Amino acid sequence: MPISAPPLPARRRRLDPADRRDEILEAATRVFAAQPYVDVSMAEIAREAGASRALVSHYFEDKAGVFAAVFARFARLAAQTVRVDRQLPPAEMVAANTEAFLAFADEHRETVLALLPTGPVGSDRRLQQIADAMRDALVDRMLVNHFGTTDVPAGHRLALRAYTGLFAIALGDLLRNPELSREDAAAFLARTLLDIVAELRTK
Repeated sequence: MPISAPPLPARRRRLDPADRRDEILEAATRVFAAQPYVDVSMAEIAREAGASRALVSHYFEDKAGVFAAVFARFARLAAQTVRVDRQLPPAEMVAANTEAFLAFADEHRETVLALLPTGPVGSDRRLQQIADAMRDALVDRMLVNHFGTTDVPAGHRLALRAYTGLFAIALGDLLRNPELSREDAAAFLARTLLDIVAELRTK
């Protein structure tokens, strides 16, 4: 009987460079979200992306460069989790946004932990700049939700930026300690924001 030829290997798709970069970034996002930063290697990112390590290095140079791109993407998505919806009662709106942000952070657990001040990359200046931009975007959304505008006294913005710092500390504790109640933390964070806003309205 004739011997059938072995199947030909699947041909790699030809992608536009921008699409290929995005594909690698998507893969890296999954890898960094699933395990500690120190355990991630360029080879693993390449495997997840179905690319060569040389190609990953071509687009992102090194692991720190990949992570910076992942964090920039994370920061954009994180800000978007805070929904701008002035039709909802304030307490309901704050509760929904708090829960949405906690769920998003849980989905990207290891990425968040790496970025905390005690994490392996928390002091990187490049990442700090991205974090500041994310914080400003989050504050803008909170201002629009509660005051209808971002044109507010400087003290209002300062208070809400300080709140994002408190939120980050609580978030880090929640992710590191499974014994803490996410429900209790969410209630505390929501109540604290409402208290800050109420105080600002008196000024």
